[in-house]
Amino acid sequence: MKALVNQCDRCGACLAACPLYAAAGRESSVARGKTAIARAILENALPADSAAKQQMDICLLCKSCTAACPNKVPTDEIMALARQRFADEKGVSFFHRIIGVFLESNLMIAMAAKAIAFSKKVGIAKLLPSSFPLGCSEIYQESVSGPRGLSGESEPNFQEVAGKKVAYFKGCAMKLLFAERLAKRNMTAFAEADLIVTDCASCGSVLKSYGKRFAKDDEWSERAKVFSAKVMGLSEYLASAGYVPPRKDGLKTTYHDPCHLVRGQGIRQEPRMLLRQVGDYQELLKADVCCGGAGTFHIEFPEISDQILAEKHCNISKTGAVIIVTECPACLLQLSKGLDGKNYEVLHISQVLE
Repeated sequence: MKALVNQCDRCGACLAACPLYAAAGRESSVARGKTAIARAILENALPADSAAKQQMDICLLCKSCTAACPNKVPTDEIMALARQRFADEKGVSFFHRIIGVFLESNLMIAMAAKAIAFSKKVGIAKLLPSSFPLGCSEIYQESVSGPRGLSGESEPNFQEVAGKKVAYFKGCAMKLLFAERLAKRNMTAFAEADLIVTDCASCGSVLKSYGKRFAKDDEWSERAKVFSAKVMGLSEYLASAGYVPPRKDGLKTTYHDPCHLVRGQGIRQEPRMLLRQVGDYQELLKADVCCGGAGTFHIEFPEISDQILAEKHCNISKTGAVIIVTECPACLLQLSKGLDGKNYEVLHISQVLE
């Protein structure tokens, strides 16, 4: 981590790019401030206490700072390493242990999805957390049925497309720091696939990083490199395959870039090209600025998350679109908050292209 921290020359280019700085105006919120704290901890000039931990936690991991940084300092990697160090030394919080157990269990996710769908059907929405959009329940119920690839408990299904064996990686509907053992399960489960397509931006970003993560592992490095080269985001795959979605006259859409798709994978034009083919597409102001969801960030830091989301909704309203489209379940959750009184709905790109 020290080598990464020392890449920061403290120029401050990250300030203008950071959504948290725009919302809170605190130096500690931006990459320069966070790397300074991390450096001080590494040099034993600052205690690794709960206050320092909170500064590491208040980060969207959106990569906006890295994109703006002249040295391309990977602040998200530094924050992940810092959080891992706190976890190793202080232990994992009860909240994150529960989240980890839940997301690793196909059965628990399936049960939750069915409960949400049932709640919508019988009209007991008030019993559910306000941050969970009922309109997404069918998506999640479908996404957890059958092989998932996350926990490796089932064998994946393959489909022949244009002479290639294509596997579909069903995301977990939330960002998750994949443990090494889960990564190895995925590489084993999808070894026979020629292509691995996922509709989750965060999952795709992590899956594509396996080659880098296992670069120094003599046993798994080559397998990880091959695996990562097979992974494609949904819109990336459809665009490369030449898919032309059916035209929907009168449909006016706009698009929000998931952080882990636009900066994590460099996928920007493909979803826009597909949406222009579907109907009337309107570009969104600051489309690539984080929506404030960021996995569990919106649960742990709701006030600043809501500030970021409010600006996003304001920009969406200006487009006149009836549908805001994204390609990340976590963004879908966040953008679906606060829709009361709005004249647009939030959909995953797969729902619009069908």
